[in-house]
Amino acid sequence: MSHDEHNSASAQEKGISEAPPAFDPATRKEDAVMAGEEAELIEYKHLTWWQGGIVLIAETVSLGILSLPSVLATVGLVPGIILILVMGFLSTYSGLVLAEFREAYPHVQNFGDAVEVIGTSIGMGRVFQEVFGWAQVIFQVFVMGSHLLTWTICINTLTGSSTCTIVWAVVGLAIFWVLNLPRTLKYTSWMSMASCMSITLAVLITVGDVAHERPIGSGSIVIAQELGFTGAFLAVTNIAISFSSHSCFFTVINEFKEPKDWPKALAFLQIVDTTLYLLAAIVIYVFVGPEVPSPALSAAGSHTMRKVIWGIAIPTIVIAGVIYGHVASAYIFQRIFRNTKHMIRRTKLSTFAWVGITFGIWTLSMVIAESIPVFNNLLGLICALFASWFSYGLPGIFWLWMHYGNWFKDGKQTCRFVANVILFLTGFLICVLGLWASIEAIAEGGSKQPWSCASNAAEHGSSAKYDAQFSGTQNWVNSSAKEFRLQTGPRKSTQRIAVEDQTDAGSPSGLASIVVRPTDNYPSSTSPDHSFGPIFDTSTCTPPSAFSPSNTGHFQGSFPSQPFGSSQRGPSWGGLLHTLEPPQGTDVPLEGVQEACLLRYFIEDLSPWFDLVDPQRRYQLIVPERARRYPPLLNAILAMSARHLSRLQKYKTPHGIVYRGQPLPNLTSGTAVEYMLKCIPVLKDFHTTQDGEIRELIVTTAVILRHFEELDDQDSESGTEVDEGVNFLAILNAVLRSLTADDLSHRRELLNASYWIALRQEVYYALLKGFAPQIVEPPAEWVDISPANKLVSHTNQVTKWLFSDKSETGWRKLKEQEEYLDEYVTGRFAPILYRPPDKVSGEVFPTMWFASPIALTGMQHLMIAKMILLAESPLLSRAEDVRAAYRKAEGAVRNLVLEPLSPAMAVLLDGLINSRETSLTFNFATPLASGPPLLIQPEGAIPSSGKFQARTEYVGRRIAAQAIALAQAGQTTFIHHSHVGTSAVLQDALAGSSLHAMRNPANAEIVRSEISRRAALLIQAVEEILVHSQTIELDLLPPVQALLIYQAIRLFSTIDITQQAQAERDAKYLASWATRLREKIQPFNTPKDWTNWVRQESVRRTVLFVEVITGVYTFLKHGWDTGEREIDNLCFTAQAALWEARSAVEWELAWTKYPRLEATISTFGRDTKEAKPDDFEELGIIFRATFTGLEALERWLDGDRELLRRWGLKEQILPHY
Repeated sequence: MSHDEHNSASAQEKGISEAPPAFDPATRKEDAVMAGEEAELIEYKHLTWWQGGIVLIAETVSLGILSLPSVLATVGLVPGIILILVMGFLSTYSGLVLAEFREAYPHVQNFGDAVEVIGTSIGMGRVFQEVFGWAQVIFQVFVMGSHLLTWTICINTLTGSSTCTIVWAVVGLAIFWVLNLPRTLKYTSWMSMASCMSITLAVLITVGDVAHERPIGSGSIVIAQELGFTGAFLAVTNIAISFSSHSCFFTVINEFKEPKDWPKALAFLQIVDTTLYLLAAIVIYVFVGPEVPSPALSAAGSHTMRKVIWGIAIPTIVIAGVIYGHVASAYIFQRIFRNTKHMIRRTKLSTFAWVGITFGIWTLSMVIAESIPVFNNLLGLICALFASWFSYGLPGIFWLWMHYGNWFKDGKQTCRFVANVILFLTGFLICVLGLWASIEAIAEGGSKQPWSCASNAAEHGSSAKYDAQFSGTQNWVNSSAKEFRLQTGPRKSTQRIAVEDQTDAGSPSGLASIVVRPTDNYPSSTSPDHSFGPIFDTSTCTPPSAFSPSNTGHFQGSFPSQPFGSSQRGPSWGGLLHTLEPPQGTDVPLEGVQEACLLRYFIEDLSPWFDLVDPQRRYQLIVPERARRYPPLLNAILAMSARHLSRLQKYKTPHGIVYRGQPLPNLTSGTAVEYMLKCIPVLKDFHTTQDGEIRELIVTTAVILRHFEELDDQDSESGTEVDEGVNFLAILNAVLRSLTADDLSHRRELLNASYWIALRQEVYYALLKGFAPQIVEPPAEWVDISPANKLVSHTNQVTKWLFSDKSETGWRKLKEQEEYLDEYVTGRFAPILYRPPDKVSGEVFPTMWFASPIALTGMQHLMIAKMILLAESPLLSRAEDVRAAYRKAEGAVRNLVLEPLSPAMAVLLDGLINSRETSLTFNFATPLASGPPLLIQPEGAIPSSGKFQARTEYVGRRIAAQAIALAQAGQTTFIHHSHVGTSAVLQDALAGSSLHAMRNPANAEIVRSEISRRAALLIQAVEEILVHSQTIELDLLPPVQALLIYQAIRLFSTIDITQQAQAERDAKYLASWATRLREKIQPFNTPKDWTNWVRQESVRRTVLFVEVITGVYTFLKHGWDTGEREIDNLCFTAQAALWEARSAVEWELAWTKYPRLEATISTFGRDTKEAKPDDFEELGIIFRATFTGLEALERWLDGDRELLRRWGLKEQILPHY
């Protein structure tokens, strides 16, 4: 089977096992986000190939065909025909390439997702996604503007320009918007039929009319003509845009019932549009001649016929614009609500959000349409900037990237390589040269004023001669305008249009331009601010409604990509946000623009202070959402923002405080105190509150209030006197220091983040005031502390030692812990650039670049701890030369001061490491009871450095051997041999493992490519069923096991960075599937039969092995794991005789003869204490090595050479090819 044939195989052909019972959406993992609300499900998969083809024809033909006859008039008949055919062929091939790319990466829904796939391999995935995702939206909004412009041409033609063009634009905006309200293309596909018939009939009538009447230009045909640069490339770009519907392809494919039918729809589109383009362009140009207008529907000679044609063309003008509006709106909607219930259910919030988004982008498109009213030049500009890449350049790049290393493997592949290079060059040249030509043309033709009421209809068809028959006294030739002014309301800067009472005295009819008379006097209100891109409005403060739950995606948009694995409770940020929302309560309304601005200021400017060592940035992403449901937390945020914002000089003006162009006249320094006072009652109730969630929110409130209370003196400018009986710090400290181990043991996400912030605050406050920190230590169960927080916790212990007994024993333990941190934790925080100070030029501090604030903050805390231990060492006073010892310690402290403790010298390259670190966020440290010392227990034993690293490397070698074991024995530690023969997915994994087992330097590249291909096909098939099917219940065990094999090969058996990067991206699917599979785990019980036991044991082992493989890889890659998962309660049967039984009879004998060794991870040692070396198979060996160490394991095996060889205890790391 060829590569393409294999890629097009259905999910059933790939061997995905199915169960006939109906699929209940409530059982899906993502529906955890939907708990508590019943709403209508939205079905996205409903387009057949012919419906999809009609949608594409409707969006492609409408605008493109209008300019082609004038292109032939520009370049000549023959060159024009050749250009149409060539561009048609290129656009067809690029459409096939996009489908091939989407088949390989089925999660792709737009160009942002697609380019992210490529960018991730070089560490720029998030950046590329943002740039190209929003570029796609901008392009589509420009095309929508073109449709609105065409609408005004149409209506002006039909009405005889009786009304201001801007009025028709507003009417068009309303019509386009209303038709854009359906959430899917289901209804649009039916409307598209009318659109197709409309444009076809309009073109045919135009062709028939010009052929019959031959009004002007008959016989005046130019076969080819010489052109200047501008004219030539405007012609090329206008042809290119006539085939430029590619920006919608991914969205349309995503709504296909069968994506494999895409080539049929594409062929349908290209046959129809190329035929219509050639027919209309050739016939209209031949009969009309060089005077042919653009748009071409005005070529009819009769005034009545022009109106008929434009009337018939209305459906295609409208529907094509609606399709682009749908795609642009869908992208924005997806960015906001991805992985939430609102994405697939018709909730009130999602409905209102969709209505608002569609209205917003159509309003923007109207602005564009009225600002650049030159039709041909507008099309050229759009094509040069965007269509060139979406339709030609990027598809070529996608193919070259997918087939890197196999460009010339045979003749067919070589031809495809050449074709895609041509695609790329075509896109590049159209972009650069077309942009130049379009800008030049716009500059030369800029005499026409934007926002003009003047008619843009081609009132006299194609004839310039007819125009000369009208004198300048005609009203429609020289008309003036009614004046309009934009009025601003008293409380907000949204504007409306009002008619002036007086019109220009020289205006005979009252048509023309707008006079803008702004009422605001603040220059900053109109100055653009690009710091937040598309996330917030850049000219005025975001109104309160912008901070409703519908805008969760806004907050997500500003965070580096961490799509999966960041929470136990869901596979994505959407799931994380939902699980942290209180189940009860409604949003707290914001009181006016001031509170909206204060909330925005916290999100943008203040939350990074709290999230210094939190890669998940909970205070930026989670806290604002929780605050909308908990008034004290909201008041704390408003208090802190008010305190800080009112003190910054840059926001102070003669009119009061102005934030992002929005005046806040009521915001004073006393406002913060007013908000704080509202929080005090709930803080005082902390000790009596038993609800864990409320306690979590109170702690978060206290952390925010304490942050500025302890850093700032009481505001002297405040006009509000604080109640003298209220000691703010005393209350806040009482709350935070009253945290119990029980509070922390529940591992609430927000409480976890707040605790580490409170601990940093406590360390700062203790050092400032000179007392021992009093906040509770982290619970002993917290063995997955992040590296930066380990350093903070260490500093806390050093501070506690400093202000307590200062014993030598404690000092030695802390120094021992410091050495461990230097060896195992701080390596990942090393500066990415270190340049010593140039003392000749007077520099004192070195130049140091850290990769993130996390690295800098962690290292600063460690340096503080080091200085304390150096300066306060009890050994100094006992040295032979005390003075020399103190001098040496002083010098060491000075050297530390000159390094990371000068943040002004550190360039924080935020996100450089985070974007790489978070591709896998798992933790293998939970079961390591005897692993490295917990920083909260310095008195614990510290093992030697090599042992802990050696354990993890050993487990990594055993993971790498799984594929070999499957190939040789048909069974692994988590795949049972009885399942391999019954599952096509596992048989495919077996074949891949066999290829891997036979790899050598000559075929290594081919083997790697094949493994990645198989993994991609598996993910595509499974995701299609999980995401889009509501009638199939999928058995996830075989897919998870197969993907585990592919991950083991790519992560542990190769040094190819591309393979590892792809495996890191695929880890999110593994985590998501394993989370679903975890729900199928049953407790230990007496099984009915061997088959049932094998099934249940396979599920237990597979879920457990997912945690093993991901945790080990993360540890080996980063030196420490920051993930958080629940692994303690996972279990498996460690008895080898049971797992390795080859038949039901053999299993029954083992069941009665041997101890079953049913072990839970948290009690593994106790559950298996009676085990003998022969009792364990590989999974038991892995965990025994993890808990006891390799030397202890070898002693337990009692020198048995066969067992030592079997379990790889004497072998080196597997060779890499």
